[in-house]
Amino acid sequence: MQPAVRLPDEIIDGYYHGFANEILWPLFHDVPSRCNFDPSHWHAYQEANRIFAKTILERTDAGDYLWVHDYHLMLVAEQLRVMDGGRPIGFFLHIPLPAVDIFLKLPWRFQILRALLEFDIVGFQTVRDTQNFIHCVRTLMTGVTIQLESLVTNDAGDHVAEASPSGCGPCGHSGAEDTARPSLEAAQCHVRHSTFVPGGGVGLGGSGDCHQHASISLRLML
Repeated sequence: MQPAVRLPDEIIDGYYHGFANEILWPLFHDVPSRCNFDPSHWHAYQEANRIFAKTILERTDAGDYLWVHDYHLMLVAEQLRVMDGGRPIGFFLHIPLPAVDIFLKLPWRFQILRALLEFDIVGFQTVRDTQNFIHCVRTLMTGVTIQLESLVTNDAGDHVAEASPSGCGPCGHSGAEDTARPSLEAAQCHVRHSTFVPGGGVGLGGSGDCHQHASISLRLML
């Protein structure tokens, strides 16, 4: 286990308590009235994700598969691309993804969507969340095409990202609508490089209970 990723105190508050838990958590759970859209929170969120991405770049090799977890780290792939960190990378969202009418209330909606499309595959808890993501991309993004309601390509026909539901419901509980869905392990095979099947690799994410006040461990798991 590598040492923890250290974030400056002045960033943690705006990043975790601010953007993650005062903006993303309530908005993604359809409670926009509880959101505090403080621009300083967005700046802290960007900087924290940049620090995580920089740490990944320093501690991984080009052939490593990266698996990033949850709403605290949605900008990591974009930051890695900026740093020329060419690695296959996936993302899984452990909270709901709201419908487009709710997502529209996020002042940084375009930036978040563009950042999510930098991942090779984006995983969601339910079919509904996947459909909401595709609808948001179709409604708000230009220069991309949706194929088969899951594949996102750019105008040149290049693969951009794939959205896929997982085989488990929220917090590990399967629901009735989940029984016929492919597992996340199977979905992982459909990344940009179709011959690459991730084995070990790197996981980066927060851990805790499934509620707003769960604490996360800011660590890079190698």
